[in-house]
Amino acid sequence: MEAARQSVAIRMTITSPVVISNVPAYLWHNGCGPTAVGMVMGYWDGRGYTALVPGSATSQTAAVTNMISDMGNWNDYCLPMDSSPPLLTDKSGPPRDPTAHTNDCVADFALTSQSAANNCYGWSWFSDVAASMTGYVAYVAPQYQTRVSTKTFSSMTYTQFCGEISSNRPIVLLVDSDGDTTNDHFIAAIGYGMQGSTQMYACLDTWDTSTHWYTFQGMHSGKVFGVYGAIFFSITQGPPAKAISPFPANGATNQDVNVALSWQDGGGAVGFKVYFGTHTTPGAGDYQGAQPDTSYSPGTLAMGCTYYWRIDPTNAVGTTTGTVWSFTTRPPQTYYVSPYGSNISPYASWQNAATDLQDAVNAASDGESVLVTNGVYLLPYQLMVPKNIQINSVNGACATILDGQNNSSCLSISGGRLSGFTIRNGNSSAGGGVYFISTGEVWNCRIQNNTANQGGGIFFSGGGRVCNSEVSGNSGFLGGGAWFNNGGLMENCTVVNNSSLAGGAGVVCSYGGLLLNTIIYFNQPDNWANVDAGWGYTNCCTTPAVDGAGNLTNEPDFEDFCAGDYHLAPDSPCINAGTNFAWMTNSCDVDGEARIMDGVVDIGMDETICLPEADQSCKTNNLIATQWSAVIGGRYMLQLCVNASSQSWQNVSTIATAKDVSITFTDTNSAPVCRFYRTVRLLP
Repeated sequence: MEAARQSVAIRMTITSPVVISNVPAYLWHNGCGPTAVGMVMGYWDGRGYTALVPGSATSQTAAVTNMISDMGNWNDYCLPMDSSPPLLTDKSGPPRDPTAHTNDCVADFALTSQSAANNCYGWSWFSDVAASMTGYVAYVAPQYQTRVSTKTFSSMTYTQFCGEISSNRPIVLLVDSDGDTTNDHFIAAIGYGMQGSTQMYACLDTWDTSTHWYTFQGMHSGKVFGVYGAIFFSITQGPPAKAISPFPANGATNQDVNVALSWQDGGGAVGFKVYFGTHTTPGAGDYQGAQPDTSYSPGTLAMGCTYYWRIDPTNAVGTTTGTVWSFTTRPPQTYYVSPYGSNISPYASWQNAATDLQDAVNAASDGESVLVTNGVYLLPYQLMVPKNIQINSVNGACATILDGQNNSSCLSISGGRLSGFTIRNGNSSAGGGVYFISTGEVWNCRIQNNTANQGGGIFFSGGGRVCNSEVSGNSGFLGGGAWFNNGGLMENCTVVNNSSLAGGAGVVCSYGGLLLNTIIYFNQPDNWANVDAGWGYTNCCTTPAVDGAGNLTNEPDFEDFCAGDYHLAPDSPCINAGTNFAWMTNSCDVDGEARIMDGVVDIGMDETICLPEADQSCKTNNLIATQWSAVIGGRYMLQLCVNASSQSWQNVSTIATAKDVSITFTDTNSAPVCRFYRTVRLLP
């Protein structure tokens, strides 16, 4: 317990004294027990265990005072003040007040002043003070390992006492400060020595900052500072504590795909092993390496994916396996673009749509999409698409136009896919309409009336892909339609009516370039020019003949070339003359119609529906039967009208699926009137 200090003035000479240096002397603060323990903690903090006390512990700073007993301890347990019995109930109870603060200082862990422990203000029990040394360290620095043992005076030898001091380990003693044979005060023992033949010990008594010497003896009447018991304490560096405070928080959702991970050292770590991946239990395959920093950037992550990570702190003693944390990235978002949008980021609705396509592209991340509605978008500068995103129009190329205003190339693309646009009036040194940088795709577009020195319509620099697109009316010094430079792929396109001054008006293949199922015709002065090796043409329609399987030289026969209608006429040699590829399944041509109609893909941007003519007809008892050529698996319906000039057709049959190369329909014609019949083939 606590007693008023009695003045003890002793003049003595100590021989062979051994005193631990640098044990800080603190003054009594809300209890001798926590103050004595505080001096021991301050000593070990100065020995390199710096997580015990914030800042320097060499003097009694505010942080040191709070380490001993803070305001939470004062308010919850020291009040109401009861320096002597009778006890006044504080928040410790009984019963305990649920608003009492969580233990966070030595006095809390020592149960000092708590009425529930039968303590008046400033009082502590021997066993509770011993327990506070372990409890406090575990709270502030769980990476440290402690050893605490208690001995009564009768079970402790002077040799044991001196051994602890010689090992530079201060001791907390419970003593009888006034010689009435009742223990009443905790002190910090820091030395030993002899006065003649008398065994002595040195201490800091919490009442001043001087070192005091007393006889090493048990409690006896009239003998001040006789010892009741001792608390031996030592601390060592153990394996580090687990990392704490993860960011993102465990279980967090809707996280950015470029999130940077961070955490805090739980204590004692000099490095961290990082495990990161999609496995619920991160293993060797998820190990990302060791590092000294408390942050890690995993790079761009997948959308809508849950990731699991673990941080294993390390030090010279060992490695501590950390807690597995998880977070989920945000789902992919669609960004909207409209001439009539409010232009409010992040452009997540038509009402808040961006008015500048570049703004929406900049806002999108890999794996996301941009949706663009009808309009003519005047480009003040080249549209840059450097990421793996999808840019789609709502209603196709005829309704959605990117206009370069003859200022620059319309589009520079190095990732992702743009589909369903007219790209026109671009002007640059290379790729007036589209400039590919190694990768990226353009689908279902009309690339028209662009100009460049090389590749008036398109310039492929090392790669890129164009599918189901029209390339027409472009001009250049070389390669009016497209220039392939060390790579590039064009599939099912129509390259027509382009011009160049020096040749290759349709396409120039320079050290690469692959064209499949593509029409390259009616370009001036020529259709193609190939430089060195690496190029290839397969199932293309062009002239003069070019090496490659399935190529044609016949004119493609458009619906109306002079009017700029480059759809295939019914008798075009390009119909059903291409090579099928897996991507064509469930894909559409430039008009949004099924890419394959009759089992084999057409050459060019457009898939043509060929309506059959009647092979034969007959009438029996007012029943007219008509037989038509058909494609196996095609779906057909019979229509009629009585006035061919009115073109007022009506359905007269249900939908039928052809099981052979012909299909027969019947109709009742009881009236003596002329009837005109036709079949309609339905799109898949």
